[in-house]
Amino acid sequence: METVQEFWASLSKKEREEFVQEVGYSYAVFYNKYMARKPGRRPMPGREKFSRMVKASNGRLSLGALIIHFVREPIMAIQKSESPANGAI
Repeated sequence: METVQEFWASLSKKEREEFVQEVGYSYAVFYNKYMARKPGRRPMPGREKFSRMVKASNGRLSLGALIIHFVREPIMAIQKSESPANGAI
């Protein structure tokens, strides 16, 4: 299964622009919000956007890959930052 980061990295600038336009975002919004390097800073798109991302990727992105990128990775980042090893109670 291709990750969102792998998919994004494989696209040319033009392909990225076409992808985000088909999903319904501007390039700047999608890149700055949804491709944030720190997973805890990524907001979760709505259900319709998830569906559009799968369709716009021509099947290269799966719903599972999107859930990992937008749900699992941010939750893991938050849990890691709240672990007792980092001084949290």
